[in-house]
Order: sequence, then C-alpha cells, then structure tokens
Amino acid sequence: MKALKQDLFLANPEIIELVMVDKLGKAFYKEPQFRPNILTILDSVSKHGAFRHSAIVATNVLSYLTSIERGFPAPMISFAVEGGDPITWDKYKGKFVYFNVFETWNDKAIAEMKIIGELREKYNEDVEFLSVCTDENPAGFETFKKENPDLNWDILYIGKNEDLFKKYKITSVPAYFLIDQDGFIALAPAPGPSPDGEYESIDKTFFYIHEALHQQGPVKVGER
Repeated sequence: MKALKQDLFLANPEIIELVMVDKLGKAFYKEPQFRPNILTILDSVSKHGAFRHSAIVATNVLSYLTSIERGFPAPMISFAVEGGDPITWDKYKGKFVYFNVFETWNDKAIAEMKIIGELREKYNEDVEFLSVCTDENPAGFETFKKENPDLNWDILYIGKNEDLFKKYKITSVPAYFLIDQDGFIALAPAPGPSPDGEYESIDKTFFYIHEALHQQGPVKVGER
C-alpha cells in the first residue's frame, strides 16, 4: 500500500487497495516462492479490508487461486524429511507427480500402494510418485514400511494434517492427484491406480503421458 501511494495516478485509497489485490493475484503465478505470503495478505484484505468492494474482490481472487481444479497451481506443500530438506513441489519440477494420501487402516489404500509400486516401475522415467500417510499415530505406518521394503519412493508419515486436507479439499482417503511438470494441477481428483467401477485407472493416463512426451514433446493432460 505504501509503495502504491507513491503513484500520482492512485490518489484514491479504495483504488489503491483494489490495485494491490490485482497485483497480488498476478504475482501468485509469477513468484511461486511467495505464494503462502500472497494468500495470507489476500485473506487479510478479504476479512479486514478498508473498503467493502476490495474485500469482496480479495475474497474472489483468493477463492480462484486456491481452487483444486485442472490448470490451477497445486497448493504448496512442505513435508519434513529426517536428515534432509523438506519436500516441496520444486523437487519434482520437470516431471508429472502422482500424489496420494493414504492411511494404513484402509485395506483399499494399502492394496493400491502396491499397485502404485508396479506403476512406478513402468513409468518412473516420466512420472514421480509422492505418498503421505495421515494415520493418527506413526505405529501403523512404521509397520507398513517394514512389511513393504520394496515400496521405496517418497512415502512419508505426516499425521493428521488438517491444513493438507483443507488445501486439497480431501474428504476421504485414499485420495489421488496428478500434478504437472510446472507444479499445476493436471487432475483433481485423479483416477486411482486400480479401476473403480466404470472409471478407468491412472495407468491409461500415464501411458498417454509417456507416449506424448516421447513422440511429441511437452504435453498437457487431456489434449488429444
């Protein structure tokens, strides 16, 4: 706000606040490292804006930027790793990421983790895999890891992470998402690793990605 007040054409405080919201919305895509800060500021304006119209606009922009739909930026993640840097989307830049949330009490989720292992063997050249366990306590996860040493991609225990469930609008597990090479949502929710009723599995999507990348260059999921 202080910076914008220096502009001679922005004498009206309400216009200044609206311009600030507009610039923050555009910066969200250009400055990914500042996305958490931008969302915090927009949330503040939406709740405490000096002017009603700018508060409404900030609310709409915030809703737009946090949509869990194809083409929108994937909400930021930062998962702690013992002895290493936190895992963020930057680690996987340049590849698609199949991201899933599971809990060890769920038989379907555990069965599908083993199928993910098979998919990884087929498609790890083009697709990275990230799995997070949200059990209430780590005991079940530790047992799962000991019983499945061959599942060796990024599989983390994060516990009951309400922020993750809120950001990704997760209502039940297992939950699956496909993130593209630039950190944008490709599919949300994404198909699971095994066919579910009339729905196809993610295997077909992975096959399409592989074919497109190795025959036509970069691809957007859904293009034909």
